[in-house]
Amino acid sequence: MTIEYMFNNIKNTELIYLIEERYDEVFGDNIKVENYLGTDYCRGVMDKLQTHFPEMKNCVYKGQTERIAHEEYNVEVAGVIYSVSFTIDTFNDKAQTQLGIYIFSSTDGNEYDMFLEKFKVYLKEILLKEWEICTWIIDEQSEYLGMQLYPLIFKAENKMRAFVNKVMTHKFGFKWMELIGLEDIIKGYQRSNVDFKREVPEFNNINDYLICSTAESLTKLMLKSKVFESSISLSDVESMKIHEMLAEKKSNSIFESLLKIRKVKVDIWKDIFEKYFDEKIQKEITNFIKNRNHVAHNKLMTKASYDKMKSNILEIQTSFDIADNAFMNEEPSDELYETWNIEQEEIRNEKEYVYDRIKNETGIDVLFPEQIFSLFEDKIQELYTEIDDSEYFSYAVTISTLNAIENEPESQIMFSVDSNVDESFSFKVCVLIDITDGMGEDSYLKLWIEKEDGEILLETKVIYHNGEAHEDSMECYYIPDSEALLDTEELKSFIEDLKNYIKDDMNPIKAEADSLSFSAVKDGGDSPVANIPCWNCGQDYISVNDDLYPYGKCMNCGEENEIFVCERCGNIYPADEGGEFCGVGLCSYCLEKIENE
Repeated sequence: MTIEYMFNNIKNTELIYLIEERYDEVFGDNIKVENYLGTDYCRGVMDKLQTHFPEMKNCVYKGQTERIAHEEYNVEVAGVIYSVSFTIDTFNDKAQTQLGIYIFSSTDGNEYDMFLEKFKVYLKEILLKEWEICTWIIDEQSEYLGMQLYPLIFKAENKMRAFVNKVMTHKFGFKWMELIGLEDIIKGYQRSNVDFKREVPEFNNINDYLICSTAESLTKLMLKSKVFESSISLSDVESMKIHEMLAEKKSNSIFESLLKIRKVKVDIWKDIFEKYFDEKIQKEITNFIKNRNHVAHNKLMTKASYDKMKSNILEIQTSFDIADNAFMNEEPSDELYETWNIEQEEIRNEKEYVYDRIKNETGIDVLFPEQIFSLFEDKIQELYTEIDDSEYFSYAVTISTLNAIENEPESQIMFSVDSNVDESFSFKVCVLIDITDGMGEDSYLKLWIEKEDGEILLETKVIYHNGEAHEDSMECYYIPDSEALLDTEELKSFIEDLKNYIKDDMNPIKAEADSLSFSAVKDGGDSPVANIPCWNCGQDYISVNDDLYPYGKCMNCGEENEIFVCERCGNIYPADEGGEFCGVGLCSYCLEKIENE
């Protein structure tokens, strides 16, 4: 396995070069003398690594190999030799500095090397304290994980395509992509058919609409698309508006007005697909697309992120298998094609006419309550996506699915953030929507987080001010009074505060453990955590202090770890890495040593 990355612009050049002025008797003047300190600098880094990883044995300095300022070390861990090289380069009289890191191990690619992952990440963290930027070059370990995931993604994506195509063809016929409302799907197919497909003669005569669709367009079709009536009925007020726009040659306004008054015939998700899936599927599909793009674009990953992505991909496969079975076993129903039309009242039409005039004459937006609610829904989704994405790979908390929020002036739970360590740390993210209809009115989206005992920790308010204008009775046109405004600055601060709370303050047990561990190192005493990682999250937070947290449980993820104390050396070891010898519990190291003796 090969790992290569580099660092640029060291914050203190004197860590690797000391430049002194000395008097030269030959030239009779002061000259600059450069003293190379790179060897000591790299040795210091390796010392930090040895302190952090006690399993590192036989750390051997090989010298400056290949060239000047190329410092090479060999270290041994569990019988595996790792080559670690530091290559220092400077340019422009030391104004530009670069440090190349090259790690090579002979580990078998079929067995994931957790030490290598921890080693490369910790080395990166050490050096980033002293260098401005780190750039990853090669990571065969991450490539290996991506290669394992991509066939699963390929299979899951094809299951999605097959199911959607099968259902849509059954419900609407093989020309379903020509339905009114699916124009964007056709455009996407036409673009991808040119840009992303080669001509294979044997398959030139097949319907490949969905084969050429991206996962994003496939999801949009399934979850967001609507089919509209082929005809549009205009009320007298609407007809008058259209004629006025024609006279004024406002083609864009005509187009937008016609889009607004189209009647929905079929909501693809609600009327066709929703019944085949459970309530988690929309979130799972969203995560699948993000995971798919992450892997397809060769982004870096760890074993923990790989496990999380794999679980999601397999969940998608299972969901579509279940949906396919349900579809194959159901009796077709003509009721699925029945249209639903909501007749708009005359007062609504008159309001639309007035608001359109205000928009055209002043540029001011005046929104109906459902449009304001849609704006607030977007902000709710933005908040949820930010938090869900930031904690996607977390073992410490579980983010629930986003609940459907109703346009009602009452407290509602958006989603919950559940602690895996202690349920008393969990909290709910709540919302109260207060929409006031009419021009010049303010509507509010109130957000807060609430613990199980009712304690409110963070809160904010998003304000939307509806536009306002009045008609000049003499001139017969509208004059602006106030612009429409959606103030989202408070929301941005709330999102950051919420992220920081989850990361730093939600779990006080970890903070106390860190404090006690620091005191143990500084003043002596017992550390409250074992010196081995949790089997689940890989973090070194397994409790050995019942007063702080139950013995053997991880303070980061709450998972139970079966651990024992070696009766020979006193070290703590996991149950699967030790054993007994003559009734005495021993770690693997002591057990092997005694058996060899």
